[in-house]
Amino acid sequence: MACCAVGAYIVFHFLNIHEKLCALYPRQSYADHAPPQRPKPVKGAQVRILSLDGLTCASCVSDVQDIIKTIPGVLKATVSLGLLRAQVEFNNHLVTEGEIIDAIRSAGYDAHSLPSSDSQSWASLLSMIQEPTNSQQHHVNSCQRDFLVATAASVLFFASRSIIGLWTTQNSYINLIAYIAVAMSLLAGSQLHFEALRSAWHGQRPNMATLASLGIMLALIQAVADSLQTGINRSYRMDFKSLEVIPILSTSVLGGRLLKTILSRRDRVFASPLSSLVPAMAMVCNKTDEHASIPIDLLSPCDSVIVRQGEHIPCDGVVESTASALILETWINGSLEPRTVKRNDAVYAGGQVQQGSLVCRTTACGRSTRLGELLTSVVTAELANSEPQLHRATSWFSSAVIIIAITLLTVYPVFANETCWIDGLGRASALLLAACPCSLSLSIPTCKLLATVEASKFGVRLLTTYARLRSAASAQTIFFDKTGTLTHGDLKVIHASFSKEWETLEKQEILWRAVHEVEAGITHPVARALFQESYSKLGEKPGYLSTILVSEIKYELGRGAQAVVTATQPGSESTTWKLAIGSRTYIESPGVSVDLSQTPVKMRTGVTTTVVLAMDGKQAAVFALEDTVRSDAQKVISQLKDLGLTIGMITGDNAASATSVARELGIDSDMIFANALPEEKSCILARFLQRGPAIYVGDNYNDLLCFASASFSICVASSEMQSIDSDCADGTLMISEASPLSRIPLMILLARRMRRIVTQNHCWAVVYNILSVACVLGVGWIPPPSP
Repeated sequence: MACCAVGAYIVFHFLNIHEKLCALYPRQSYADHAPPQRPKPVKGAQVRILSLDGLTCASCVSDVQDIIKTIPGVLKATVSLGLLRAQVEFNNHLVTEGEIIDAIRSAGYDAHSLPSSDSQSWASLLSMIQEPTNSQQHHVNSCQRDFLVATAASVLFFASRSIIGLWTTQNSYINLIAYIAVAMSLLAGSQLHFEALRSAWHGQRPNMATLASLGIMLALIQAVADSLQTGINRSYRMDFKSLEVIPILSTSVLGGRLLKTILSRRDRVFASPLSSLVPAMAMVCNKTDEHASIPIDLLSPCDSVIVRQGEHIPCDGVVESTASALILETWINGSLEPRTVKRNDAVYAGGQVQQGSLVCRTTACGRSTRLGELLTSVVTAELANSEPQLHRATSWFSSAVIIIAITLLTVYPVFANETCWIDGLGRASALLLAACPCSLSLSIPTCKLLATVEASKFGVRLLTTYARLRSAASAQTIFFDKTGTLTHGDLKVIHASFSKEWETLEKQEILWRAVHEVEAGITHPVARALFQESYSKLGEKPGYLSTILVSEIKYELGRGAQAVVTATQPGSESTTWKLAIGSRTYIESPGVSVDLSQTPVKMRTGVTTTVVLAMDGKQAAVFALEDTVRSDAQKVISQLKDLGLTIGMITGDNAASATSVARELGIDSDMIFANALPEEKSCILARFLQRGPAIYVGDNYNDLLCFASASFSICVASSEMQSIDSDCADGTLMISEASPLSRIPLMILLARRMRRIVTQNHCWAVVYNILSVACVLGVGWIPPPSP
């Protein structure tokens, strides 16, 4: 009873820790969209995605995968426990999709066909990336219910045996309670027995469920046999010592299954944030200028689509008409700086119109868009990841134990002093109970939970599997995105120079006041940087603000702004200037001469952004803006090198900017990859994955494909990116006062420590099981237990 109580306490304690972690870092709610996939089809073959049900562990995954691969005509099969999906590549001349589904169902599992992957509609794609949350939660609820019933049955059984001596006249009723408790334990473990029976019926490898089920059944048979033997003497009496194994083993095994189910599932999938960029409806303009809102799957090439401010573009297309619009395409280039588009410019599905509006002519819809292709690629990369193959070792161990148990049942009545075969049943049941590899299978989820708890203490949220954490421990290469990861992701004014006419402090204050008024409320990154710099230069001086009047402000999206500035100095008349602020090209367009001689040469490259301020047609000031490197980045890079990792950078920014940051941080020039689109980033990462596990650290949409492709992924969360789903990565560096990058070496050290502890636990479990078997068999100096 003590063993059962301790096991139940441990399970409930771990579940309590898990719930506290979920409360500490609550999951965000998302639309029911997330992925499986469709790779590029091989010539002469078809690729299909199947939805699976009935998968409960890595052993089930291996069984289903082996079943599919043995079907003639199947070229390749990949099964994901986290997604409950199977990707099957097969020759349709030799086998059909229906035959593959029938083969899976005949093995005791369930499979369903998803919408055809040949369809180019958004609906077919989004249905393929729908999260298997409902199915996973149903399995968790089922395991939890079984465990609670088994725990209650164990408490009831041992309570009845403890008080049986207090009311001797009611022994029959107390015994009835014990029988009911045993029946409850058997009922709670019905799924366990079903899996064992299914495994035996289909000739699959035995596993922990097989050993547990056989141990319980042999204990039940022994108790019944004892009762029948005593019944010969007209004194039927059930052997409760044999029966007590049933609630103990049921509670322990079902508790372990519940822990593994909760800790092994992955509620988030990498493509979920990207699917949120797909709008449900599109506003179409016909030839008579009438507008109609239609589902995006009804869009066709050459349709004219109206996209207003704040809306996402539903298709790839070409701008037909717009005064001027700013498009945020973070998922393509990783930048938070919007792009200015004009007539005949290309736009892509998923882009968000930040300012203005536009009408675009559709060139691609659904899965044929760049966003659709990226979603497909993300799922392809995710299904390629597999779980560790510990269950294979467990299967061989279970097979060996079953063979020993059968041998014991056969040989024991012949060579033992006792002649009753019932004693052999007891020893075989004890062998199966002692050798049950719970310690092997529970080591991974337990250590993973403890690693999650430890990571949360230093501000890292882990939402991943043990396989990917183990990959982080053995990683040889780590790649960083640049903008928002190694840098802050925000432009800052790093230099300001003023012409001689405006170099006095009073004149500079007038310029800063004017910039403060003109750039207030503008969301463009350059405008935000200038506004913040003006605020820091001036401080809070509301009394002086009334002496500056800025009027007639006119903005040209993506280029600059114009205004009229009126300043009233104390004791003097008002002075009025015409202000123009923007890019060098914008200022020079009306004929203003721009001189950058006062700006340092290193700040005139493509790394920095130059903004010119002109007053009355003459240059007044020049501002140099740059995305600054995080203060701790260099130290973190050095620490990672000390851990034996090769450091690289993959960015969508230009080569000059990437080289400048890499040189400052000490990243080798041959590990710098610039001007890379999301698909190109993934290809670069794939080359290094062939050499060994690799980690990728990024911060937003354009990194999602690398998150899915990498052996382990880390997302740097920030307050500026709250709308971006950071849960799509394995580890998230949560927002806090501490520097985020400094936690990366700690996370890698934690993963290595977890791997080391799991290895130690497995070694101990093997020794423990060997000694347990030896104890039951009476090998060497260890005396056999009395029957």
